[in-house]
Amino acid sequence: MVPQGRAVDLHSPQAPEGAVIQGSLRRGETLLVVGKDIQGPWWAEIGVQDGMPAGCHVMNEAGADWGSFIEIAGVAWPKAIGFASETGPVPLGGRYPGGTRFCLDADARVYLATNRQ
Repeated sequence: MVPQGRAVDLHSPQAPEGAVIQGSLRRGETLLVVGKDIQGPWWAEIGVQDGMPAGCHVMNEAGADWGSFIEIAGVAWPKAIGFASETGPVPLGGRYPGGTRFCLDADARVYLATNRQ
């Protein structure tokens, strides 16, 4: 069960591919992303963190730059228009420095790579 009372069955053939559901789960804002890939259905609950910009749903995982998307935790997250990196340039296929945090917007697009703690 997700916010607004909707239910998502990840094993249904009609399960969303890359659906994004925003709502309040637990304390604070959480972004629930539901997807399906060759390994089957998956979901990610992405929260906020003190010290990060307002509206930043933060992922504290290693990432690699692939042009229009960043691979984080095995998932290709699209870059938002205006994407910025505070960690310096990363070549295509290159890894971001250790400790990089990625901010996702309400549509699960990466808009910032930062080393803020």
